Amino acid sequence: MKFTALSVLLPSIPQSALELPVDSRLVYIGDSITANGFITYPISGGTAENNSNAGFSSYANLLSGSRFFVPYRGNKGVPGDTTSYVIARMSAVLALKPTTAILEIGTNDISSGLTASAIQANLQIIYDGLKAINCIIIQPTILQRFSPNALTAPQEIIRQTVNAWIKARTDITPVDAESMNNSTYFADGLHPNVIGAYTLGSLISPKLAELIANQNIANTLFPDGPYINVPLMAGLSGTKNTATGTVANGWGLNSSNAGGSTVVGSKSTEDKQIITVSGNYTGTSAWVELLNSNTVPASVAGDLLEGVADIEILSDMTGIAGIDVICSAYNSDYSTYYMNSQALSTFDLTANCPLPVGRYTLRTAVSNLAAGAVNFNLFIKIILKNVGSTSSPVSGTFKIWRAGIRKIN
Repeated sequence: MKFTALSVLLPSIPQSALELPVDSRLVYIGDSITANGFITYPISGGTAENNSNAGFSSYANLLSGSRFFVPYRGNKGVPGDTTSYVIARMSAVLALKPTTAILEIGTNDISSGLTASAIQANLQIIYDGLKAINCIIIQPTILQRFSPNALTAPQEIIRQTVNAWIKARTDITPVDAESMNNSTYFADGLHPNVIGAYTLGSLISPKLAELIANQNIANTLFPDGPYINVPLMAGLSGTKNTATGTVANGWGLNSSNAGGSTVVGSKSTEDKQIITVSGNYTGTSAWVELLNSNTVPASVAGDLLEGVADIEILSDMTGIAGIDVICSAYNSDYSTYYMNSQALSTFDLTANCPLPVGRYTLRTAVSNLAAGAVNFNLFIKIILKNVGSTSSPVSGTFKIWRAGIRKIN
């Protein structure tokens, strides 16, 4: 499946149509379809908090230029959630003070037997709660479902009735998702797969982009502070492990786990880092890594941090499952792992990365530092698809314009 770059999807937007300042707060509200965009798990000294390539929420902001700030735990998706449960936990949403909310909810209401009028009444309560704090509401229509999780014929009528009501609203921004009426977008007939998550994100992203002026967020807010050295990718004295070519000062290019593919570093005319992956490879969990390590004695427990990288995909990709930015923090001897946050954690290693040629600002999930850390690592990872013992082609060229770690509080 071929995708179109954001610059083609979005027309220029007049300033008069824009409403919000850059880095305005965005939250996601919904059920498991929303929750799939944010993954947590325990690590030795804290909790990993990662955006996932299995969720539309990871793509909606990315494809609109990453101009919104998703606060700590700003993905409020809960598996199995219904409109009633959203109402019950609205206080936690409102406490994040969002300027914009993406509301994806309703499929579990339908399958649990609620009528169209009951769903609409609950949605109205949710709308009223968000509008009371002047929050802009963007709502995709309830997605079609397929076997083995298909709706019954009467339930499908309810879905269509509620969707018609959503699309007729003028006090919210509806997103018509009926173009996803195809089982190939879904992993199990209910939850979008990687392509479905990307597609739903791409339907929502133009609505987000209309709200904030077009700009490179990495240049606007970029962290050049103490957490990382050489964020601008300058110089030629970086290190290489198995890879060849030239690497920026303070960075290391590692291809020892790239399955035998050819990895070459070079510098652009702007003195930015370029990574080219080519040839053939084998294996599972293969990857290429660009790493910067730095010592920061001033961090304390409770620091809120996010990793940011301005990355340009220069060529169509073959054999590549994903591109990710990973921010991590450790104690002095690296024995305790206080933080891990990712921008686009790749859980499905069988699907092609859906991002087309273009320039993107990847922002990791905001992470709460569990304890004062000393060592900080920032990884830019190119993740290859799982191919086992079959020799398979791989290709892709990437330019890293800048990368760093931003302190929020």
